Amino acid sequence: MNAPELATRFNMLAAAYALSAALLALCCIVAWSAWSSFKQNADLLWLGAFLVGLLVQVGSMWEALVLKDAIRLLNPSLLASFADTTRLRLPFAAFQVVATFLTFMAFRARRSDF
Repeated sequence: MNAPELATRFNMLAAAYALSAALLALCCIVAWSAWSSFKQNADLLWLGAFLVGLLVQVGSMWEALVLKDAIRLLNPSLLASFADTTRLRLPFAAFQVVATFLTFMAFRARRSDF
């Protein structure tokens, strides 16, 4: 694999993390508004969990972008190693977007189902 293709993979990885971060930011807003409306401490715990998740997603996105910028410094064997790990990380990043969306839907449905 060449460096431009690996850079494209890192861009896709960063985009998946950014999408998850945007969903978690929406979750934070919804949790804050739920806490403001109902004043339940569970909503503050949800807000804290969403904020921690948001920080993790932003950190993962930052890591992907830093690694993309460092590609030109890698030797061919290390480049191949990063290509293999990125190939494995992409499906998990896509699954993480779906899991974040399902968590958001579960958070929104918690009052109507119980």
